[in-house]
Amino acid sequence: MKQLSLIASGILLAGAASAITVEVDPENPNGFIMYQSELDAAETAAAANAGPMIDLVRHDLRMLPNDEVLKVTPGRADNPSNVKRVEAILPEAEFDYLFPHRNPAYTYQGFLQAVAKFPAYCGDYTDGRDSLAICKKTLATTFAHFVQETGAHTPDVNQFEHPPWRQGLYWVREMYQTEDKFNGAYNKCEGGHWATWRYPCGLQPNGEYKSYFGRGAKQLSWNYNYGAFSEAMFGDATVLLNDPAQVADTWLNFASAIFFYVYPQPPKPSMLHVIDGTWQPNAADKAAGLDNGLGTTINIINGAFECAKGSTTPQAANRIKYYKLFTDHMGLDITGEQLDCANQANKFPAEGAGALQFYWDKDWGYDANTPGNGKFACKVVGYQFAYNALNDGDYEQCVQLYFGEGVGTPIRIIDDVNGTTPTGVVTPTKVVTPTKVVTPTDGILPTATPTTTPTQAPTPTDSICAGQPDAWTATFPWNHYATGDLRSHKGQIYRLAGVPATGAYEPGTPAATGSWVLVGPVDCGTQPTATPTATATPTATATPTATATPTATATPTATATPTATATPTATATPTATATPTATATPTATATPTATVTPTTAPTAIPSATAAPSGQPTPVTTTITIPDTINVGNFGLFGLLLLPLLTVTRRRK
Repeated sequence: MKQLSLIASGILLAGAASAITVEVDPENPNGFIMYQSELDAAETAAAANAGPMIDLVRHDLRMLPNDEVLKVTPGRADNPSNVKRVEAILPEAEFDYLFPHRNPAYTYQGFLQAVAKFPAYCGDYTDGRDSLAICKKTLATTFAHFVQETGAHTPDVNQFEHPPWRQGLYWVREMYQTEDKFNGAYNKCEGGHWATWRYPCGLQPNGEYKSYFGRGAKQLSWNYNYGAFSEAMFGDATVLLNDPAQVADTWLNFASAIFFYVYPQPPKPSMLHVIDGTWQPNAADKAAGLDNGLGTTINIINGAFECAKGSTTPQAANRIKYYKLFTDHMGLDITGEQLDCANQANKFPAEGAGALQFYWDKDWGYDANTPGNGKFACKVVGYQFAYNALNDGDYEQCVQLYFGEGVGTPIRIIDDVNGTTPTGVVTPTKVVTPTKVVTPTDGILPTATPTTTPTQAPTPTDSICAGQPDAWTATFPWNHYATGDLRSHKGQIYRLAGVPATGAYEPGTPAATGSWVLVGPVDCGTQPTATPTATATPTATATPTATATPTATATPTATATPTATATPTATATPTATATPTATATPTATATPTATVTPTTAPTAIPSATAAPSGQPTPVTTTITIPDTINVGNFGLFGLLLLPLLTVTRRRK
């Protein structure tokens, strides 16, 4: 291992799969030095816990470099194989036939370039699956959703000579929006939520923020979605944050939609894996009525509003009708396929086959031999956060946030892999210590509202260790517990999902169902046999304060058609407390507030409601006019990928 001279102290963090050396930085006594090779090994070991499908997800999220994408033209001999397959099924004349009323910004070449960007879309299957049939079904599914979300939806033959199923791609920008218009409804540019510093808004020439209203075939909305998509396309979040119009005016108008098609939103699988059969529903999925059909893709896009109603909703009926017409046009037999989602659960099960863990958050484990007794590591989690295990460099940024620059002890990374000199501090986009986020029930994020920490400390009833939540106790007044509190009990950690009227029942008992939710086992690491000394106890300097609460949500109308991951949850619950103080007692918990509820009329904006599972929710004015036009929120990324929300606007 490469070592620096003048090291004041060296501390070895022993883990299950690797060891991490944490050394005091001789150039900065308040900072540390770590080594690239060890960080890489720690990341690899931690990512192994992401789930059995993670390698398949990585494979199907591979992307062609943009310089190669831009070489794609119709009929080009060197086009990628998936593009040639699409050209064979859908030549340009056929594309013109299916979308005769499309906005001029949607071009056939742009569609082929978007297909080229994602080799798994209409890709090659070498395991016996029929690549051509899967591609046809992929196109039919994609187009059915295109028409529902961007179509003119006009049955009047005097205005449109073609039926509604051929009126797709009519809208490229959200109605009534222009590039010079500031739209606060889709800008989460200020406040304490991590999305505001991870994806900072661009500025107009007059100093106002850029507008992130719906653009493109999937109506990409919100700055955090533009930033995540921009990272995927360019490796730089600021490209589209500073120039969001590209999502309307270039091939990105299709690429944003195809990206959503191939990207999973745990516990939801990707639509690609639903249609091509890579995702196979397990017992939990089957119990929820989920299978490999169009109905499940509707559920992925807009389950909260279009599924689990017992009868087919008008929006789902449109998608099904369009899908039947597209598959019939392409000569596909869909006999026996489950097309509807009326009898499916509208929340994908946390135990389902799509419940991957690929976001990084702090490893809260304890180590007696490290500065502050922290792990100096991050771990994979199932809820969405600022750092993604699918993105290069995000693991380092997570470690910096919790153990380095984010808490005032910058970490200098020594590149001992390539033999270069110290690279300097790898700093997060903004130095903050965020409130931890909740495990989403529908692939979406929580809103954080600080609550008061009880002044009376619980009396431990089971063995607990520094850096872990305090023990649950029946003698501690139940009404001093707050929703979101973490407590240990019999070697397990539980989160209070909601305080019942009769008190907080003992975690792990039948009475606690719906009250305490199991998070996972207590991780004490290697504990000292004696009481830890002052140097082995987390210090008060690492204690974050509560974050600001993002403001209100938009309340969709009865005809609203939100898409994908913006399913509001009624019981969004935060998972974690603030970093322990000197006595290892959490200082603050994050508690989300209420959820979006559809109403029958435009509703005033409330002061603080829970965004789709923590994502900032659109603050929008509902416009009531005759026909539906979707204004989407491309989410998923968390990226990536934060959630997708579509609000249906009615058109004049």
